[in-house]
Parts: sequence; C-alpha cells; structure tokens
Amino acid sequence: EELAIERLGIDRKWLEIRGDRGKLLNQVYLDLKFVKLWEELSYEETSLSGICYLRGRKSKDGRREEIVMPISSCIPLDPFKIHHLFDELWRKEDVGDKKVEEEGEKSINMAIIAPDSSITYYRLYDGLVPPKE
Repeated sequence: EELAIERLGIDRKWLEIRGDRGKLLNQVYLDLKFVKLWEELSYEETSLSGICYLRGRKSKDGRREEIVMPISSCIPLDPFKIHHLFDELWRKEDVGDKKVEEEGEKSINMAIIAPDSSITYYRLYDGLVPPKE
C-alpha cells in the first residue's frame, strides 16, 4: 500500500480524511487528479462553518483556480442552500484569486456523486451569466 501511494503521488493528508465527507472528497480528488488531469489540487475548509471543498486548476497555464464542491446525490439542494454555499465559498478572506471576484464571475463546480460511484459535474453561477460566444 505504501508503495502504491508513493507511485501515484498521493498526499497522505487525503488518506486521513474520515467519514462520508472524506469518501466524497477522496473520490472527487482521485477523479480530478488522475482522470481529468487537474493540477494543483488542494483540500480546504471555510472559516465559518467548515464546509469542505477542493480548489485547483485544470492545467498549469489555467487562467484561474476553480472551486469543486463534492456532494452526494442523496442530499437535497434548494436555492437557499446554494446561496449559502456561494456566501461561504466566496467570502473575501477565503478567496485566493481576486481577479475572479473583480470580474463578477463567481462559480462553483458541483461534483454530484451517485450511489453507483459515478460523478456528474455541474457549474453553478451566482446569478445569471450570458452565454459565452
């Protein structure tokens, strides 16, 4: 097991996260890191309520960091909860990339994990955003 962890380049802190939260975070981390080949992935928590999420870039020359919020498909989401997520994840002291905040394009990638372990990604924006040309 130690050799496999070393060969894959998995940080030991990912293996120390326990419970359902840890399972979701680890599953999305492994998918983003080894299947989608994201760079610079990190695990973070908000300072207020301890919401756990991932932050990373799709490539080394990626234009900005993205937030990925793992969630089980069994957990119901409503507009109030989504608004709360934006408030928590985009607080000024928690955001490292000020460029995104200045542009006003705040988004969260929801990683929705089904009981069969498949992951579906949806990007949610804070408000209406015109389509990209």
